[in-house]
Amino acid sequence: MSDPNSPGLRVCREDVDDLDPYRLPSRQPDNITLQFVRPDAPLNSDPAGLVSEDDNSFIIGTNTEYLTP
Repeated sequence: MSDPNSPGLRVCREDVDDLDPYRLPSRQPDNITLQFVRPDAPLNSDPAGLVSEDDNSFIIGTNTEYLTP
């Protein structure tokens, strides 16, 4: 009988192997679209601000100079 892994190879019933899944074609990738995609342009951010003493908040000023504590 024909071997499932090599169709041109003839083997007896005792030597027939199971079908090898690694010989099957690879799966095609899923077509998934993300809901919130990352923009191609970088988001430049240079805030002028002050970090609080407990490091839980960042105070941003309206001018371009840094705040002094």
